[in-house]
Amino acid sequence: MSFLYFFRHGQAGTRDDYDALSDLGRAQARALGEHLAAQPLRFAAVVSGAMKRQRETLDEVVAAYRRAGAALPEPVTDTGWNEFDLFGIYDAVAPRLSADDPAFRAAFEKERLLAQAPQARIHRQWSACDAAIVRAWIEARYDIDVESWPDFLARVRSNRERLPPAANGEAIAIFTSATPMSIWVAAALGIAEPKILRLTGAVFNSAMTLLRLRDGELDLVTFNSTPHITGPSLRTLR
Repeated sequence: MSFLYFFRHGQAGTRDDYDALSDLGRAQARALGEHLAAQPLRFAAVVSGAMKRQRETLDEVVAAYRRAGAALPEPVTDTGWNEFDLFGIYDAVAPRLSADDPAFRAAFEKERLLAQAPQARIHRQWSACDAAIVRAWIEARYDIDVESWPDFLARVRSNRERLPPAANGEAIAIFTSATPMSIWVAAALGIAEPKILRLTGAVFNSAMTLLRLRDGELDLVTFNSTPHITGPSLRTLR
């Protein structure tokens, strides 16, 4: 039996620079690291996706451990834990949807104008256009040169084959994003694929989810835990 601690990255940047932590995201990641370093918990291995926002979150945690006089195992980078490429999907799908659906085209142009302001709320929202584009991708409505939804699911599920070894009772830390975490939670609970993105939408930035792996079976212990978030100003979804 081993324990898998999943950590979502801190809040990312604006829509034109999303794969990097915002100042608030760095504060969330530091708070996470300080909380973990103060616990008796020790990790047998640490894994991170290769995306910048995932690695920057891990960097803040590592720095917090060092300040506390503690250490983490040398992290392993595994692209299998990367989030799906939302903005690659945007570039491929949005023009096709705009050509097919005048209502979407109008809403999409409005969002693009709003996003020109760095402090606009659209940067921190999952919009109707986001949902429409991802739905078209999941449904394979268009033939596009982007990782498909089935391939994404298979990639994330195949990470089990590359988990670092852990002795009985040991823990592995995994720094990833909301959807890969939700795919593993769905596997533990037997949740159908159409509901995975509902889980994803509930995951807070820098949240922790704990799964137990025993005899090849996954069990959910905790989901979306944020004991390091001490006030509403640090609690964000996007």
